[in-house]
Amino acid sequence: MIFIKPKFFFSALMFGASILFSLILNVFIFLGDS
Repeated sequence: MIFIKPKFFFSALMFGASILFSLILNVFIFLGDS
């Protein structure tokens, strides 16, 4: 079994969420400009 550290998993989750949020924000800005 491969055990994942909770702290590492949480930081990776927050990192992915921030990237996803910035992508969605850029899409909304792009749609708003056109």
